[in-house]
Order: sequence, then structure tokens, then C-alpha cells
Amino acid sequence: RDDVMEAGDYLRQAVLGCFESIFTSAGSSAARAKAEQELKALEATDGFGVVLAGITISSDYPTHARQLASVLLKQYVELHWCSVSNKFQQPETPATAKVLIRQLLPQGLGDEQSRVRATVAYAISAIARWDWPEEWPDLFNQLVQAVASGNPCLVHGAMRVLTEFCQEVTDQQMPHVAPIIFPQLLQVIAQPQVYSTRTRSRAVNIFTTCAELIYTMSDMFPTAPKELLYPVIPQYIETFAELLSTASGQQDDDTAHVIHKEVISSLTTLLKSFPKVMAGHLATVLQPIWNVVISSTNEYVRCEVNSVMGSAQSVDSDGECQGIDSLLFAVFEFIETLACSEHKRLHKLVATVMNDLVHLLISYMQPTEQQVETWLSDVNDFVSDEADDMCYSVRIAALNLIMSMAMEEGLASLCLQAITMGISKHLQEATALRTSGNINWWKLHEACMYLLKAFVGSLKEGKCSFDVAMFMQTVVLPGMASNDHVLLVGRSLWAAGQLTSLLPQDVLLQCLQVCSSGLNQSQSSIVRVCAAMAAYNFCKELRTSDNTALLSPYVDHMTQGLVTMATQSTDEMLTYTLESLIMMLKVEPLLGGKYEEHLSPLAISLFLKYAHDPSQFLIVEDLFAVIAATPSCQMQFSEKFLPTALSILNPCEATQVPLITVSAVLDLLCKILEGLPAPLPTVYISTLYPAVVSTLLHSDDSAILQSGGTCLQYYLSASPQQLLQWQDQSGQSGLSCAVSVVLHILEPSQSEYACSFVGRLVIMLIKQMGSLLGAHLETILRAVLSKMQSVQTPTIVQSLLLIFIFLLQSSHLEEVISFLSAIPDISGNSSLQSVLTQWCHAHQYFLGQYETKLSMVAMCQVLLYCVTNGNSQLCDMMVEGEEVRSHDLGAGILTRSKKSKVQFTSIPLPSKLFKLLVKDLDNVMETTQAGHHGDDESDASSEEGDGWEDISEDGNDILQLLAPASSYPGFDICDEDLDDDDQFKDDPISQIDIKDHLEKFLHQMITDYQFRPVQLTPAEQRTLMTININC
Repeated sequence: RDDVMEAGDYLRQAVLGCFESIFTSAGSSAARAKAEQELKALEATDGFGVVLAGITISSDYPTHARQLASVLLKQYVELHWCSVSNKFQQPETPATAKVLIRQLLPQGLGDEQSRVRATVAYAISAIARWDWPEEWPDLFNQLVQAVASGNPCLVHGAMRVLTEFCQEVTDQQMPHVAPIIFPQLLQVIAQPQVYSTRTRSRAVNIFTTCAELIYTMSDMFPTAPKELLYPVIPQYIETFAELLSTASGQQDDDTAHVIHKEVISSLTTLLKSFPKVMAGHLATVLQPIWNVVISSTNEYVRCEVNSVMGSAQSVDSDGECQGIDSLLFAVFEFIETLACSEHKRLHKLVATVMNDLVHLLISYMQPTEQQVETWLSDVNDFVSDEADDMCYSVRIAALNLIMSMAMEEGLASLCLQAITMGISKHLQEATALRTSGNINWWKLHEACMYLLKAFVGSLKEGKCSFDVAMFMQTVVLPGMASNDHVLLVGRSLWAAGQLTSLLPQDVLLQCLQVCSSGLNQSQSSIVRVCAAMAAYNFCKELRTSDNTALLSPYVDHMTQGLVTMATQSTDEMLTYTLESLIMMLKVEPLLGGKYEEHLSPLAISLFLKYAHDPSQFLIVEDLFAVIAATPSCQMQFSEKFLPTALSILNPCEATQVPLITVSAVLDLLCKILEGLPAPLPTVYISTLYPAVVSTLLHSDDSAILQSGGTCLQYYLSASPQQLLQWQDQSGQSGLSCAVSVVLHILEPSQSEYACSFVGRLVIMLIKQMGSLLGAHLETILRAVLSKMQSVQTPTIVQSLLLIFIFLLQSSHLEEVISFLSAIPDISGNSSLQSVLTQWCHAHQYFLGQYETKLSMVAMCQVLLYCVTNGNSQLCDMMVEGEEVRSHDLGAGILTRSKKSKVQFTSIPLPSKLFKLLVKDLDNVMETTQAGHHGDDESDASSEEGDGWEDISEDGNDILQLLAPASSYPGFDICDEDLDDDDQFKDDPISQIDIKDHLEKFLHQMITDYQFRPVQLTPAEQRTLMTININC
């Protein structure tokens, strides 16, 4: 130790010299860089950390030197303290130096310089993460003594350490920590005259952290809350109530809201974790919290809504905002915890103040002056705020709280009534403000319309008594004609769109006229984007009600305005603009032909701009789909897009096309091919088809192979005869090219994700080409079998299996069985055994309505074949049966090793098929009766609440053969694309009433064929009894 200290004297002078050079090198970057390099070299010495710690805690050195030393010490601990740290760099701090640093640092916790305290606390916390309690056993006692010292600076420093320290406490240590720390924390919290608001708020935060840890450990130690936390809750609740009763305005520093925010967050944590215990204490804190809500509302409206400056939003040393916004978020979370608790009787606490609460929440939904300025200067910020999921604010938080209450079963009707009353009251207040000359009166109107997001659905369903006619005449229509503020005009247009289905025709026509004018280029950006939102809703609702004739006088002007907007829109505005344009084209398809000369270049330019951006490309893809499906413009559009597509699929040697762009163009070709009538334009066969095939055969990218395979599928669906007749220069037909692509996708070297849609492609080949496939079919099936040996992803397994399932449910059942029987799998057994075993295992996990139906029907076919033909290979085949439960494996704990050896019974294939079909029938019946089950659950939920008395009152549907797999690499097709696929909507499988089919088939098996399955479970027997089958 003496050696270290002696060397430290020399090292200290060297470090201080570097500091001096840095501080006196203003204007000389070279001198500063040299000093920093010297410090970096000194960092490798054994005593560097000790020297920094000594300088940091000593008042003999200048403040700037101490602060720099503390910052360097913080970095030093991160990099050199522990070799297993993610940030570790050699050399590791010597053990002797660590001892000295641990002795020195606690002395800095009471330093008068807050920055020094902060960095020292951070260093101690970082060291404690590795050294406590083994290497630093007395740290906790030192911190407790610091908290009990009464020295405000020392207490503040200790609190900073404890904030991090308590997060690292284990369930073994908490029984020793909690009884000591809880009384000390309470002493700090309860003495505002001694300790600062920030220090006391940290004490509350530490208590909350400990309470959360005690709740977490209660699973393993059920008595922990009762022993460690429950005894101190009454004292903390009383103290919290006193703190909340102190008005924010009576606080002296700029952290007025900090303590209230931490206290309410702590109460929320306690309420979520220990609701029954907290029930007896809620009466103590509810009134103080309500007073905070009221006082905060007045302050928020005065300082945020109506003031350009806004209230002080202080930021603590951790970078967290500590202004009124953070307080309100905490308050809203507390109220939502009460309102949405699974303990329904807590709802009564919210119900008693519902009218006043909603009235106050509407006040918070007014746009602040800062928001107004931001939106007017950049419409993208307005669009982002409208999306709700891209930002968070008091306005959005208040709306979300109302929406939560409006959806809560026990509060919904009360909340909807309160909304009606709150709107009426605020409209009266707005009138008074306007009469008195208050220029912010319009914000209450805007907030009332914004609130439609919370209840317009209930309004349309007739669940809410709201005078729409009065609202339109006194708020919405005057707002659309207002000159007071463009935000009021925009919100009024939006509101009219929300209420479309509830408007009388004369009022609706007025709104359509204003909406049409709102899309003019001369209007402000906010009015235009709101008009686009309104146009979408007008078109959607009138299309649903089959009343699109009302749009006729306005569609031309609206479409022209939307096309112009789309060419000028920023990324944020584009989605709303294109959604409206797409809906307009669906409502009036003839517009496509009229505006094709604008739509085609717009769509192509947007594709080139956003092909690399999945979030924006989806809406561009939708635009392509609607244009391609519009007869009045599809041919012209397809001709104009063709050069772009070919330039991407056949780029010149000097051009590097991103893979994602190639995949995107293939996706768009699918949309075009889906819309084009047969026969396809010659150029799509003679030029584009070979380009697609060549691209696929020369690519190993999963996304390209997925998209390209689907593109070939559309070719086969649209015009198979053209592909048969076409030949390339080598004499290969379009059919042979398609087979080559399939085999390329199925190559063992390809990623399994490339096969996501190959099942659909193969089935389309079989359906469209039939016997013309000839020997190609066997080659493909062998490749499928080979690929199945290495595939692990369930959805890919499903895709490959469905090829054989499709053949088994067709007239080729016997041929498929013979084929599979003749080919050995990787283990030497017949592929028939392998395929049927995988099918039986995977069937219950199949996704997608069509896939499940196809599998069920095929199982019926195979089972019927077993029973009627007596095929010994099938009838004698043994597959996996029921799982052997843990109690059948012997006594003892079910360890991980036992779980990995889960056993199953063996069962004959026919019985397994029968059991799976029974399970399917049970699932179908359960789905049918889901509504009844929901009622039962509601009844059951109303029974809970004990212990709360103390609270007062033909296989054509191929594109659906694979369920969505968007979580897998390269997949970029939406679920809607699968559901809306028109290629296979007439498939006989899709038309089957599967419940009726299964019931009749199971009866046939038992009654007509006297089939007797084995190993039926009691649940399966009960299912059969519901259809009068007794096995």
C-alpha cells in the first residue's frame, strides 16, 4: 500500500499537469490533444484510479479539476474495474488500488458540489454492481449511515447510490435490506424542511423499487410482503397523503411536480401489486390525488394551453423530464389502474367522479400553444401526432384514458354519459370565452371534436345518447367555415368524416363541398391533410352504404386534389393521401381512366422512391393493386410500368440494383398480373416472363425467390396456355421454365425461407397443367421430399406438406401412396411413413382457414381409404399417440432432463386420423359457441371480489396454402393479401361447411363402416356424444 501511495504522489502531479494543460489550452487544439494523449497513457498505470478518486474528494483542488477527475474516474471504473464487463479494456484495476478507491469514494458523497456527488455516486454504483457484498460488505451500512446523518448533501449523494443499488438487491438480500432502509427513507421523505424535493423524490423512488422487488420475490417467498412491506405501508401512505396535500405552488424550487409524480407512481405500483392491502388505505390518498388533478388542470391550461412560454419542464441529472407532463402521466396511470383493475369493485371509486373526471380530461386534450406553433411550422409533426403511435403527449394520454374507461365493461355506459355531459359543458365554456374575447376559445371546440376518437364507434352502434345534429350545427359546420384558425377548420373536416354515417343528406352534401374545397392547393397543409382524411371516411362510409351517387359532383375535384397532394406529399403525409386516393378509385373506377396519365407516373415514381422502405412501400403496393384492377386504365398502366420492371430485372452490367428493389418489383408484377384479363399482352409473355425466370434462376435471395415464385403462380393462374405455347431461344417452354424455378427454390443449398410459398406454386402447376407435367411432377415431388428432411420452421413444413395433402384429397390418392412407399427417407424408412407422421404431428398447428379445411378433407379421404380398402401398409402404420403425463413417468420433480424425454404412446394411423378429426370437430363447435362462452365468462367475472367489502360503493385456394409468416426473414406480404386472393375464391374446399362435413363423416365411419378407434380420451368421447356417437 505504501508503494502505491508513493507512486501516487508522482502520478498525481502528472495528472494535475495534464489537467492544467487542458484548461489553459484554449485556442490550441494541439496542446489539448497532447494532454489528452498523456492522460490516456497514464490510464494504464496501477494508481491512476486512486489518484482520480483522491482529487475528486479533496476540496484542496479547484472545482474544475475535481469535476474533470470525477468524470474520468467514472469512465475509468466502466472500462477497467471488472474483466467480465462488456465495456472492459485492459489493464484491470489492481486489487490494492480497488481497496483504496472503495475507501475514498464514500467521502465524496457529501461533497457540496452536486456534479461531484453525482459522478461519485455513479462510480460507487458501478463498483457495487461487481463488488457488493463480497468485496465491499460494509457498503450498505455506509449508505444507511449516510442517509441517517441529517446532512442534506450526504443524504442526496447516498440516495443517488441507493437508486441504482436497490435494483441489484437479490431476493436473498432483501430481507436484510428492507427493515433497515425503509425507516430511513421515510425519515427523509417526511422532512421537506431539511431535504430537497429531488432528494425526497429519490427516496420515494427507492421505496417503490424495493416494493416491486418484494412483489416479484413473493412467488418464491409468499410471506415476504407480509413480513417486509405490509408493516410500513400505513406510515408511508400517511406521509404520501401529507405530501400530496401540499399544493404544487407552495414548493419553492423548480422541481415542484417531482415529489407528487414519484408519490403517485409509487401508489400505482402498490395498487397494481397489492390491491387488496391497498384497498383499506385508498380513502386516505384519493382526495389528495383528486386535488392534484384539479390544481394541475388549472395550471396546465394556464401555462401550457394558453401560454407560448409553457410551464417549466425541468430535467433531472438522469435526463428525465420532471415538469407537469410527467406528473400528469403518473396521475393518468393511477386512474387507469383503478378503472381497469380486474377487481371490479375498484371501478366504483372512478364511477363516483366520472362526470368531473371526463370534464377535466377534455381540458387536457386541448392543443398547447407549443403544439400549435409546431404543427403550423411543420405539418409532418401534426400528422405524426395524429397517428398516436408515433409520439406521446398529455393530449394523447388523456384521450387514451377516456378510451380505456369507455371500453371497460363496468364503466363504459357511465363514461359515455360523462362524455356527452363534458362536451356540452365545455361548449358552454367556449361560448363564454369567445364572448369575453379570449382568442383561445376555439381550442375547446377542437378538443371536443378530437374526443370523437374515443366514442364514435359507440355512437354508430347506438350505445351513446349524443345529439349529433346539434353538434354538427353548433360546432362542426361553423368550424369548417371558420376564419379563426386553420386547425379548427381541419379538425372540423376530420370530425365530419368520422360522423358520415350519422349525417342527413343535406348536411353531408355541405361537408362534401367543403372537403372538396379543402383539397385545393391554395389551402394550408393542415387543412389539406385533414380534408384527405375526411375524404377517405366519406368514400368508405358511402361505399359501405351503397350511396356513392352523392359523391358524383365532387369526385373529379377531389381526385385531382389528391393526385396533386400525392406528388407534393412528404413521407408522413403520403399514407393519408394515398389511402384517400385509393378509396376514391375504388368508389369510382372510371376515374382511373380519366386520370391515368397522372396516376401511372405517380405510382411508378413512388415505387422507385420507396422500394427500399417497407413501411411506405405497402401503401404504394396498394395503389398499384387498385390501378391494376381498374379496367379503364389497367392496360395503359401495365404498358408504362413494363420498361421500369425490365430495367430492374435486366439491368445493364454497370448498374447495381438493390435486392429489395428486385423483390419489390416482383411483388408489384403480381398486382398487375392479378388485374389483367386473359390472354395476357404478348409482351408480358415474350419479354417479361423470361426476365422473371432468369432473375429467379440466378438469385439465392429468399425474398426474391418468395416474390418471384408468387409472380410465376399468377402467370400460371392468368394464362397457362400462353406459357405452354411460348418457347425461349433454346426451345424450352414456359412450363419447363416454371419447373426449373421450382427445382431451384427447392435446392438443398437454398434457405428454407425461400420455400415459404413454393407449395402454392407447385399446386398451381398441378391444377393448371395436370397431365402435361408428365415426368416433371415426380421430379418436383422428389425435390420436395428432399427439402423436407432439412426444414425446421413450422410454416415451411406446412407449405411442403400441403403439396402431398392436396394430392391425397384428389383422385391421385393411390398413386401418391405408391410413390411415397417406393422412396426411402433419410433414415431408410419409406417416405410414406415420414410424410404421414409429420402430417399427423403438424395438422393441429396448421394456420389459415383454407389450409385447415384442406387438411381435414384430406384426412377424411385417407381414413376412408384405409377403412374401405384395408391397405395394410396404412392400417398397420404406428404413429405418435397421446403424451404420457408426468405422473406416469414416476414420482419426483419433473426436471429439465425429464421434460426433454417426454414420451408418447403409439397408435395405429387410422385411429390417429379419427382422433384428429374429432379434435377438429370440437374446435369448430367451440368456435361456434364462442359467444356463449363469453357470456359465461362475464358472469363468472362478476362473482369475483371477495375481501373487498371495505371499499365503498378443388384446391384452387392455393395462395392460402401457407399461413402468414411475417416474422420470418424476407417475408413482406400482408395478411390481407392472403385473405383477399381472388385466384382461388371458388375452390370447392372453401365452400365446404366443415362442421357438417365432419359430423356426417364421423357418423359414417362409426355407423356405416363399423370403425372402432382406439385410445379415445374422455374429452374426445364427450365430443362424440354431443353428435350422438357413443364409442
